[in-house]
Amino acid sequence: MKRISNLHWTGFYRPDKVNISRYTPRPHTEALQFRNIDTRIVVERSGKLHRLCNQIKLGKKEDMVGKEVDVFISQQAKVKGLMSRTASYKPVVIPESGEFSPGQRCRLKIDEATPGYFIGHPV
Repeated sequence: MKRISNLHWTGFYRPDKVNISRYTPRPHTEALQFRNIDTRIVVERSGKLHRLCNQIKLGKKEDMVGKEVDVFISQQAKVKGLMSRTASYKPVVIPESGEFSPGQRCRLKIDEATPGYFIGHPV
């Protein structure tokens, strides 16, 4: 079986979500006997994978920019505005909206995509 790197696999399959964890061997396992990789290399590799995953997420989300979606407003956003969710549970932040509050539904136009969420305004 041919081995491929995590970067190549992730770039080829382009998954929606990736759990990036830095591996450490556990006591009393065979892995404890393996050669340890320098921490700087581990940090560099996980950084590359993180950047690739953000590019993939952003690329997939950019297709939604300009579309109108129905959302459920769930809570206040962490920084400013309101957090809402689409029917497929995609997060959409409404930056400034005094006319809505958590528990309501509304229709939004998606203005921008970030790796973690969309930004939209009511229509």
